[in-house]
Amino acid sequence: MNPLLESLTGLKALNDQYIAADLMQDTQVRISLLAQCLLENPPLIQDSIANELQTAIEFLQRLTEYCVRKAWILPDASAQWEQDLKWAYKAVKMV
Repeated sequence: MNPLLESLTGLKALNDQYIAADLMQDTQVRISLLAQCLLENPPLIQDSIANELQTAIEFLQRLTEYCVRKAWILPDASAQWEQDLKWAYKAVKMV
């Protein structure tokens, strides 16, 4: 990773938590796009899109469960909010 980027983000290198968060975000976007495609395509194509959508949802569920087990995300929304705020304030102080 670029030294400037390291100092701005506070990350010395890509770690498992960062990779998992990126995968979660990408998968959420994928689910959204697949759902939109499901509505806009003819029935002939909808079956294959629905299969892809189901696979993406299952992957996101497994990834979320993994992140909760690792305590990277918290099941309680208010506790997660507080953790996110702490990280945001930390990032602001670094800049």
